[in-house]
Amino acid sequence: MSTWYTLNACLSVLMILVFAFLNLFAKKRKRLHVRLGFLGIFISFGIITNMLISTGVVAPLFLIRASMYFWGWFAALVYLSFLIDITSARRSKYFYFSYAIPFALAILTAGIDVFWFHIVLLAGGTVTVGFFSIYFTLAWIRAATDNRARRDGEWMLMVFIAFGLGTIVSYTHQMTEVFWLLSIWYLVLHIAVHHLGITEHLSSPENIAIIDNVFDIVVILDHAGKIVRLNSRGFTLTGCSASRMYGNGLELLVSHPELSAGTRTDWLARYSWFDTGVGQSRSPSIDAWVMCDSGEEIPVDLRVLALADSSRRVTGYVVSATDMRITRQLMKEISDREYAARDLALS
Repeated sequence: MSTWYTLNACLSVLMILVFAFLNLFAKKRKRLHVRLGFLGIFISFGIITNMLISTGVVAPLFLIRASMYFWGWFAALVYLSFLIDITSARRSKYFYFSYAIPFALAILTAGIDVFWFHIVLLAGGTVTVGFFSIYFTLAWIRAATDNRARRDGEWMLMVFIAFGLGTIVSYTHQMTEVFWLLSIWYLVLHIAVHHLGITEHLSSPENIAIIDNVFDIVVILDHAGKIVRLNSRGFTLTGCSASRMYGNGLELLVSHPELSAGTRTDWLARYSWFDTGVGQSRSPSIDAWVMCDSGEEIPVDLRVLALADSSRRVTGYVVSATDMRITRQLMKEISDREYAARDLALS
């Protein structure tokens, strides 16, 4: 049994490490590939630690516990970081402080020999990984701007759930099953990133670069008028976080006398511009205000463009908001100069 266990563990580690190094040394390596590569390395270290314990390697108990929790939680954090990259979610500036958690847990658990304490930590890690896997994937699906991207997100969500449940069930039977499930799961991630082009369908880097570098606030809405993406200018001016914006209605960001949660869809249908190919070639201007996290309201020139599929059904909206404070300031300065010039001429 020990030989069979060791053989399965070694083969699993070998499989994971092969694909991990393929990611780390990819020709067109991106941050996403680096994180996926390190995820494989940390999973491998976790399997190796478990294998050494199961094969009877003599080591201090505190060192074994510390090593297991360290590699396990480090792999979980790198995995969450990978999810943030693959779903193009906005990363909190405090996220990198979370990498101190594995060190703290390793020190904390080294001298604690309470069974329920370790069960709580194990369950906490499992729930954390499962929750954020579903959370980020649902955000991916909401942010999808075409059917292909949405199907990719739904497919990944089903795979996340299937492998997660399989890992939990296998853990209660044999660890060798867990090893192979982790190996196959890592292979699926590798294929999704490298061969399915799944991240390109989700959000083209060129499109992100364009909307993030325009001076206006750009908001992308789904067909129900809920926010699925806000550009960098919008986050900078409003001071709001992505978690607060995404998934909520436009009325959370834009103030207009006729816009509310109950009238949102009617408001969008009334004020949005739909390109029919004839007539007006520019969306109508709307006087509105963008609400900041500080409570300030910024006057904006708002324009709403309706997006449609091949059947001409509305699938979403693009909202652009131009900050009118600078324009109004310039108009005031021009007006003041005109008054000054007229007064000078009269005098």
